[in-house]
Amino acid sequence: MADSRVTGYADALFAVAAAEGDLATVEDELFRLAQTLRSDEQLGSTLADQGVPASRRQQVVEDLLGGKASATTTALVSMVVGAGRAAELPAIVDALVERSAASRNKAVATVRSAVDLTARGAASAQADKILQGTQHQPVADAVQAFLLQAPR
Repeated sequence: MADSRVTGYADALFAVAAAEGDLATVEDELFRLAQTLRSDEQLGSTLADQGVPASRRQQVVEDLLGGKASATTTALVSMVVGAGRAAELPAIVDALVERSAASRNKAVATVRSAVDLTARGAASAQADKILQGTQHQPVADAVQAFLLQAPR
């Protein structure tokens, strides 16, 4: 469970994105940014470095996101970074994504695979339909069909 500060920031970002009518876009952009911060230690440490003036860290955000992300996303990330919470940004985004999913009566799941799932074509589309509930098939049959079509 996220701590109250992380939850508070997530709730605030959710409220602003919803008020701007841009929740889906902001959620997606923030999720992608959080993934980038998790994989790019240098960027994460630069944005979180309290030795660097807040204005400079915010300029890095503007340079990174400007023109590539929505104005709402850029402003929200800049606010979090300026408040000295960049190190917590991935956790804040995770909490926001969970909050957003809950608002739609959905849950967040992380799927990991040892093989590339994008090359699965029809089996992947079939699995997607099953997961979305538009096609009913026992899970074991779906997994078996998916694995049988896997490239070897």
